[in-house]
Amino acid sequence: MNFTLKAASLAALVLGLASSATAQVAPWTQLTLTVNPATRERPATATDGNVLYLYGGQNGTTTSTYANLMAFDGTSWTTVSATGTACGPRAGAVMAWDSARGKLVVFSGQGAAGVWGTYDTTTWEWDSVGGWVQKFPATVPDSRWLVGGAAYVPGVGVVFHGGNAKTVPSGSTTYLSNETWAWDGTNWNLLTNTGPAVQNGALVYRSANHDLIYFGGTAVAGGPSVATTYRYDVASNVWSSIATATLPTSDVAGTTAPGLSAPSAYYHPITGKVVIHGGQGNHGTSLASKKTWEFNGVDWTDVSDAASPNIRNSSAQWVAALGKAFSATGNSTNSARNWTLQHDVPITTVVYCTAGTSTNGCVPSISALGTPSLAASSGFTVSVGSVEGQKQGLIFYGISGRSAAAWGVGGTSFLCVKSPTQRTPTQASGGTAGACDGTLAVDWLSFISSNPGALGNPFSVGQVVNAQGWFRDPPAVKTTNLSAGLEFTVLP
Repeated sequence: MNFTLKAASLAALVLGLASSATAQVAPWTQLTLTVNPATRERPATATDGNVLYLYGGQNGTTTSTYANLMAFDGTSWTTVSATGTACGPRAGAVMAWDSARGKLVVFSGQGAAGVWGTYDTTTWEWDSVGGWVQKFPATVPDSRWLVGGAAYVPGVGVVFHGGNAKTVPSGSTTYLSNETWAWDGTNWNLLTNTGPAVQNGALVYRSANHDLIYFGGTAVAGGPSVATTYRYDVASNVWSSIATATLPTSDVAGTTAPGLSAPSAYYHPITGKVVIHGGQGNHGTSLASKKTWEFNGVDWTDVSDAASPNIRNSSAQWVAALGKAFSATGNSTNSARNWTLQHDVPITTVVYCTAGTSTNGCVPSISALGTPSLAASSGFTVSVGSVEGQKQGLIFYGISGRSAAAWGVGGTSFLCVKSPTQRTPTQASGGTAGACDGTLAVDWLSFISSNPGALGNPFSVGQVVNAQGWFRDPPAVKTTNLSAGLEFTVLP
């Protein structure tokens, strides 16, 4: 059996045919932990890819702020013990992990020196070796809070946008900023001041698109939550709005218009989507939403689960080593919380390409059952149904992407998996000769666990795998036929 073929002229067309995707909705789950951060809201969070860092935040019962740095490894919270001087109490600060330099960067925030109403003006960095170190840049943005998050952008630095700002840190006059700033390790650089003037929304960096997405917040201090989606193109340094058909909204009774402020948000590198959860909608109260929304670059989709808690003034991060997103603390039902919420990976499988029609009119279907989790050695079965009965066949896979090469001149099948490919053991389809009741199936996790030399081993989280079924059909072109392709993503 030869899986190396020349692509047909119809390849580009067929690759996009017969494609369907199903995503499982995953709830945000409150973790039961021995140690939790103290009750707070509006903390700053960041991740180095291994743990979730949490700094500061506002005490839910007073206007005092916290000054401790904590780390969560997926199991427990620990207070980070570092040398140097702590950067002081603050809430709603700018914070992100500078991946290029291995530093946690913190700027500004509300409640400087423990005085509520005074905005901090300082910039600090932290790592596990040197602890907290204050930086003294030549250029400093106006002090602010409620920036809606910050992100490390490769080649640019730690970037934030907007926020509730003050030219005089201890003054009473504030304004909504339209500025986008970047920290390069030495100085703050103004990238543009032509973006939206917003506060308290959600900002995330999409690594696959090399852009920033900003959603929601308020465009007027004390005004309604908005439902506008903005995109910042890093290469052109330009902000633009995206007109989406669907506008995220709250689930709280009495909601009069779409829009959310203070949601938690993260970028899902496996699905390539922006995820937001919770936030405050337009319903005349400060009650939080429990809805979860996904943005695919074009439109928003409601992927809410009824079991998810309502929350606002929280902050979320995708922790790559754990293959999950986490949010910490926040406000629910008008009370600050010490919660740690976990969002598991929504499982997505995609059927694509076109199945061939066999001599007896069988059109095989391909599907999967279970979870392709690296933590398990079995439990993810790829199946091909409606196969010719009493035929030999197998399931093969590849890790180089999709294909759509004609399976011989005059045939109806297409090779949907790009070479090189890995065969699983040959098996009998069962069923009745001449009927379409045969089946092929393989537990893919069991196969890769028992075959360490198989293509792709050792697999990594986020790796995309393409699979397809093959079976004997003597009267057909090449005496064989193929199913459609199945694409899935390896999970933690």
